[in-house]
Amino acid sequence: MKLRGWLTAALACSVAVMASGPTLAQQDQSNLFPVPEIEDALSWRSLGEAEVQFDGDRARTLVPEDLLEQEGETVKAVGFLLPLSTSGDRQFLMETSPHCPFCLPITRESLIELTSDEPIGFLLRAVVVEGLFDIADETVEGSLYRMTNVELLDE
Repeated sequence: MKLRGWLTAALACSVAVMASGPTLAQQDQSNLFPVPEIEDALSWRSLGEAEVQFDGDRARTLVPEDLLEQEGETVKAVGFLLPLSTSGDRQFLMETSPHCPFCLPITRESLIELTSDEPIGFLLRAVVVEGLFDIADETVEGSLYRMTNVELLDE
C-alpha cells in the first residue's frame, strides 16, 4: 500500500513538472553549462543554424555562410570531449558536458568530430582545440562538422 502511494505521488509530481514548461532537453542549455568564450573560436550558435533540405531522396545541409568561409582553414573550438575510440585519437566535441545525461546533443550539427595524430585522452572539463575545419554537407549520416589534425591548446 505504501508503494502505491509513493508511485501516485511521483506520477503527480511528474505531471506537474511537465505541465509547468519545457523540459531541460527542450531549453537552451548554453547558460546551464556554459563553455568559456574564446576569441576566434567557432560559435556553437552558428554551428546549430545549419538546416537539412531534401530534394527527392537526396539530402543537403545548408550551412551558414560564416562557417563556409572557414572550411579548409585552421580554426579553434571550445567544448567538452566525448571519446569515440579507446586510443584517444577520435572524439566528439560538444557544447555541453557528456556527464549530464539530460544534456547530450541529439542533432548532428551540435557535434564536431575530432581526429588527432596524438591522443587527446578523456578530460572532464571544457577544452580548447585547434584543427583543420571541414563540413560534410552532402550526407545526413554521421557528424556534419569535422576537425582533423587536432591539437589540444589549453594544457
